Amino acid sequence: MHLRILYLLFFFSASSLLLVAQTLENDIDEFYAKYISEGKVNYDQIKQQTTNFEQLISRVKKIDWTKFDQTTQQAFLINAYNLYVIKAVVDRYPISSPKAVNGFFTKKKYRLFDEVWENTLRENPTFASSLGDKRYNDKWGDNSLAAYERRHKENIATLARLNKIDRSELSVSDQLNYDLFQKDYEKSIESFKFKGYLLPINPIY
Repeated sequence: MHLRILYLLFFFSASSLLLVAQTLENDIDEFYAKYISEGKVNYDQIKQQTTNFEQLISRVKKIDWTKFDQTTQQAFLINAYNLYVIKAVVDRYPISSPKAVNGFFTKKKYRLFDEVWENTLRENPTFASSLGDKRYNDKWGDNSLAAYERRHKENIATLARLNKIDRSELSVSDQLNYDLFQKDYEKSIESFKFKGYLLPINPIY
């Protein structure tokens, strides 16, 4: 009987949490649909109707995203990051770009991100080419076992460098970026033991 009650409590708690996340996600989607068109944010309109936007931000702040499943966590963090970038611009509007906000991006952290991005392009020449970066047009990606092992060690080293950054010193937006970056690398390192690269097919082809 006690186990049944505990199960019911857990079930309703999980269902309630999922409902909160889904409701918030729907409201964020409505916000995007209203204020973003063809990839451009209507900051002027948001500035004029800031009350609803501030209420949306307040709801995001109150969410304990660590209790969500992994997929919901990632979706929430991406949405939250996007909203905080928009907020940083709206709070200082009119402004040319989020990068014009002093202290919004942390140079120390983004130097690491820049290095990782450049390495990603080198390791994935066809991906770089698809982005219009022609530096690696004469190369193919290295899919040897040795290359997978090397990249795995590099991922471990990159995560170690990230963990040396004091997250508490970052802006709220950068903290979200930090969390996304950290989760992505932790997931990659953890999944390496399953040797998914040995599978002859994947969900794409």
